[in-house]
Amino acid sequence: MRKLLFFLLAVSYLAGCALSGKNLTESKVKDIQPSVTTKEQIFSTFGEPGRKGTDSGFETWRYSYRNLAAEGWINRDLYLIFNADGTVQKYSYTSNQ
Repeated sequence: MRKLLFFLLAVSYLAGCALSGKNLTESKVKDIQPSVTTKEQIFSTFGEPGRKGTDSGFETWRYSYRNLAAEGWINRDLYLIFNADGTVQKYSYTSNQ
C-alpha cells in the first residue's frame, strides 16, 4: 500500500512539473484587436499574466504555456504591449505547433 501511495504522489508531482501556465489557444489570440481589445478583456480571457513589465514606457504583459505531451514539448507565448488608454497597442504570439 505504501509503495502505491508513493508512486501516485511521485506521478502527481512529475505531472505538475511538466505543465506550466494557462493553455493559450490560437482561436482566443486571434480575437485580440490592436487599439480595440482592453486590458480587462485580456485579463478576463487569459487570467493573470505570468509577467508584467514596461517597454518604452508602455505596460507589457507576458503569458507562457509549457506542456510535456506524448509528441514532445508544447511551447506557446503571448506578449502584449498596451497603449496609455489600456487598449492593446500590439502583440506577438509564438507556438511550436
